[in-house]
Amino acid sequence: RRSPREYRGSPKAPGCVSAQAAQPAPTRRRHQNHPEGVRGSKTLALTFDDGPSEHTKDILDILEEHGAKASFFVLGHRIGGDYLKRMVELGCEVCNHTTNHHNLQALNARECLHELATCSTRIVAAIGQAPYFYRAPFGKDSPDARTAGLACGMVSVGWDVDAQDWSEHDAGTIASRIL
Repeated sequence: RRSPREYRGSPKAPGCVSAQAAQPAPTRRRHQNHPEGVRGSKTLALTFDDGPSEHTKDILDILEEHGAKASFFVLGHRIGGDYLKRMVELGCEVCNHTTNHHNLQALNARECLHELATCSTRIVAAIGQAPYFYRAPFGKDSPDARTAGLACGMVSVGWDVDAQDWSEHDAGTIASRIL
């Protein structure tokens, strides 16, 4: 196994942005919406996976109306339009959710690297910034995926509470699960 440092910028990491290109824009810190040491406190992090989608515009409008921020874990094959630029303008975090939403535990190291690197490359093309976080689809992370994430300058983010909003759309039910 190679260490994450050995992958960064090497021919074995196609699609990963260089360390220099992965630096955040000077006006925006990476992971600004993820304060350190929040476990155990009453803190809620709003995250949205699998977009951009037909719901993204409405979500962004609601966030803007309430002055709220969120993290968007986007799929590389869905990146298009101005959604990601608007996320950044509103102070939201744009994160990597792979290119095609494959279960990373079912992929080998090279395939994990391709899924994460391709999505990151598309994010950089859209907003000029590399993502700092990735979230494995279905929460199925793996050692190979974490190594690939580190090679692309990212760390893995999961969740403490699954709202299961994919199976139940009633707002009251979802709220009772997460609060």
